[in-house]
Amino acid sequence: MELRDLRYFVALARDANLSRAALALGVSQSTLSKSLARLEAAAGARLMQRQQRGVELTEQGLIVLRHAERVTAMTADTRSVLDASQRQPLACMRLGVGLGELEGALQQVVARFVAQESATRLDICQGASGELAAALSRGEIDCVFGPPPEVVPAGHVVTPLGSELYAAVCGHRHPRRQELRSLAALVQERWVVPWASTRVGQWLGGLAQQRGLPLPEVALRCDGVPTLLAVIAQTDCVGYFSQRMVETHSLRAKLSMLAIAEIHYVKTLAFISREQNAELPMVKVLREIAVNELQRSDT
Repeated sequence: MELRDLRYFVALARDANLSRAALALGVSQSTLSKSLARLEAAAGARLMQRQQRGVELTEQGLIVLRHAERVTAMTADTRSVLDASQRQPLACMRLGVGLGELEGALQQVVARFVAQESATRLDICQGASGELAAALSRGEIDCVFGPPPEVVPAGHVVTPLGSELYAAVCGHRHPRRQELRSLAALVQERWVVPWASTRVGQWLGGLAQQRGLPLPEVALRCDGVPTLLAVIAQTDCVGYFSQRMVETHSLRAKLSMLAIAEIHYVKTLAFISREQNAELPMVKVLREIAVNELQRSDT
């Protein structure tokens, strides 16, 4: 298997459409089709099925996608390290981001910071809120985007950024979409979930246990929110995501947020730093951009 074919496959899986993926990659549809054929020949299985409006991953395709994402991510990291070693060292700011928070408006925050602060390298690590809080306290990262702590640790500064709504999500063509009107109905479905435990996920699991409901069957665990939502759009799986994540996804037209009020969750977001770093120029710039972008997106 060639790395280029894996990269093309990841892009095609996310767009679920041959022409859109080819346009995004800057190649012809013929090139993309041949790449998929080579990958299927190497895998010895059909990885995608053609549909009327695009392509859909097979079960074998889902397996290959998870490995392809890991390989391409590792390659991108390696290239970044090699590129950085050939340039003059930049000032570095280490940012912790909650799982899934890089979707939606936060992408604009990061893009504006990178464009504005050309002399600064921004290192982003993602993790569960508890892990990030501990890393911030140990000085391993400089600031955090995520849920505010229930109790603010001594020496920390918390700046509120707004809130976002989480709800159950299914594909628009899910065969039982009209019947999914309660948590009891949802736990009978197959779910896609992040690898790491999140505060929102813990709340939802606790709610199911309080009501004596079984935990649902998990069909896919993956840290990539775009991939999880792409799978929901193309299968009968369900998941639990923020409105912002759904609205900014390339397949948003194929996704439906379910109006089940009992499991709606409003998560607040904050910018958290240590007092000794709060007034550093880099931290102040990032905080101001975040306040402007995220509070504006709430209005």
